[in-house]
Amino acid sequence: MADAKLSHYTPRRIKQIKFEKFKNLDGLEIDFTGHNVTCLFGCNGVGKSTVLSVLRCVFQPTDRRNAKARKLQSVYNEKKQLDIQNENFSAFCFNPQERWNDTCIVVEFTDWNDASISSKYTYSKKEGKRWKPEMRQRPCKQVYYMGLDSCVPITEQDWSQKARKRRMKYYASIINNNVEIARDMSSIIGKTFADLESVDMDSYNNPRDLALIKEGNKFRMIDLSAGEQRLLRILQMLYKAKEFSLILIDEIELALHPIALCHLVSVITQIADKKNLQVVFTSHRAQLLRMSSEMNIRSLYKYDGKILCENGVVPISLEQVYGRDYQQKPTIFCEDKLSMVILRQILDELNQRKKFHIQPFGSYEKGFMVATAIQSIGQLNKNMVFVLDGDVCLTDEEKRKEAQKWHTVDSHDTGNNINEVVEYFTQYTLPVGSNIEKYIYDVLVSNKSCNDRISIAARNISPIPIIPPEITDHKQKKYMEKHYYIAAITEDLGYDEQEALTKIVSVFASYHQEWEVFVKEVKERIKAIP
Repeated sequence: MADAKLSHYTPRRIKQIKFEKFKNLDGLEIDFTGHNVTCLFGCNGVGKSTVLSVLRCVFQPTDRRNAKARKLQSVYNEKKQLDIQNENFSAFCFNPQERWNDTCIVVEFTDWNDASISSKYTYSKKEGKRWKPEMRQRPCKQVYYMGLDSCVPITEQDWSQKARKRRMKYYASIINNNVEIARDMSSIIGKTFADLESVDMDSYNNPRDLALIKEGNKFRMIDLSAGEQRLLRILQMLYKAKEFSLILIDEIELALHPIALCHLVSVITQIADKKNLQVVFTSHRAQLLRMSSEMNIRSLYKYDGKILCENGVVPISLEQVYGRDYQQKPTIFCEDKLSMVILRQILDELNQRKKFHIQPFGSYEKGFMVATAIQSIGQLNKNMVFVLDGDVCLTDEEKRKEAQKWHTVDSHDTGNNINEVVEYFTQYTLPVGSNIEKYIYDVLVSNKSCNDRISIAARNISPIPIIPPEITDHKQKKYMEKHYYIAAITEDLGYDEQEALTKIVSVFASYHQEWEVFVKEVKERIKAIP
C-alpha cells in the first residue's frame, strides 16, 4: 500500500493526486509541486471543493484524540454540510454506498526536506468493504479546513444562548500570536490594529469575546464585518497550525474585496514559507492569476465531458469562468485617474468621447497582466489599446520582458503571444528621465506670464518634492515623490481630485506644442481603432 521510504510520521507534502475513479473526476490529475501554496482556479462544477474534501481525508491526525473525527466517510450529507472537524471519506460518500464501489484515488507524497524520497497511497473502496487504508495505516499530518460556513457573520448564525456562549468561548480562547494577527489584519484591510485580546462582554450574556485594538478602542469579533470576521478566522487558523500541517480553504475570496484578497494571499504565502505549511485553496478570482510567482496556479476546466487540470493560466478555464464577451465597446486601458482625464481630453478633441470606454488597470505591471489574461481567453482584439504613462517600459524589448512574466504556460506559441500583447501597448511621449506629473508641472510653470488659477497654483508649490520626515519606507517615499506635484497643486487649489485633474489637464492642453508632442503616439493609436 505504501513504500517503506517514508514512515507515518515523516514530515511530508502532497506531490500529486490522481482520481482513477471518483464521482465525475475520473482521470483528473493535480500536481502540487513548486510553491507551498496552491490555488485551484475554475468555474463552478469542476470539482474544486471535492478535491479539498478528499485532501481532508488522506491523513490520520498527529493527535490521536481527533482520530474519531477523521475516518473516510462524511464531508457531505444530502441534507447538510457537517462540522468542519469531520474528515472522513464516508462524510461526503453518502448513501447509497454502492455508488462508491471501486472508487480509487492515488496520492503521492514526498519528504518535506528531500523531494527525491516519495511514497504513494491508494485510497479505495470495494463492495461491502470499508475504505482502505484504515485510519491507522495512513500517513500522519495535522489538517486544518475552512469551509463556506466560515463567511457567515456571527450575528446570522445560531443565536441561541447556549450556542452563543459556546461560540464566543471558542473564539476568545484563540489568542496566540495576537500581535502578528493584528499586524496582518492591518496590512490586508488597510486599518491600523495594534493588538488582539480576549475581553469581557457587556451584553448578550456572553462571558468573553475577541477584540481588535485600534487607537485604544476595542472592536469586538461580533462588531466586525463578515469579511473581517472570516479574515480573522483564517489568520487564527494559520498561526494555530503546527509545522508541516495542511491548510485547506474553500472559496478564499468570499466576503473579501479584490485588493484585500491579494494582500491576504501574500500573507498566506509568507506564513506558509515560514512555518513549512502546505496550503491549498479554491477561487474564481482572476486577480489571483497574476500571483503565479508566489504560488502554484492550477486551472480546472470541463472538456469533452471530463474535468481536466493544467498548470498555470489556460484560456478555456478563464472562458468558462468569465464567458467570451469580455468587452463589447472599444476600450482604452490606462494606469490611473490622471491618465483617464488626459484620454478624455484627447477623445473630446477627436469628438469620440461616447465611442470609447476607459478602464484603469493600476501600475504598468498590472497592465501587462490584464492584457495577457484577456489574450488567454481569446478576447484581445483591435478595439483595445493599453496606454502607459511613458516613464517605464519605453522600448518593445522592455515590454516583451514584462509581458513574458505573465505567460505562466510555456508553449511553441509563447513568443508569438508575447509579441501580440506588446502590439497593443502605446505610451505618452515624455522627456528622458521625467514622469507624467513632473512634466505637466514643468509645462505649467514654464510661462510665468500666465495668470490662470492653475498656473499660479503650480508656481506656488515647492519645485522639489516635500516628503514628511516620518516617511522612511523607500517605496512609499518614491511613490510620494512621483505623485507630489499634482497632489500639491490640487491641495493649493482646494478642489476635489476629479475637478482639479480636469482643470489641470485642460490648461496643460492649451500649451499646444508641448501637448501635441506628448499625446501624438496615443492619439494616432486611438484614431486607428475601428
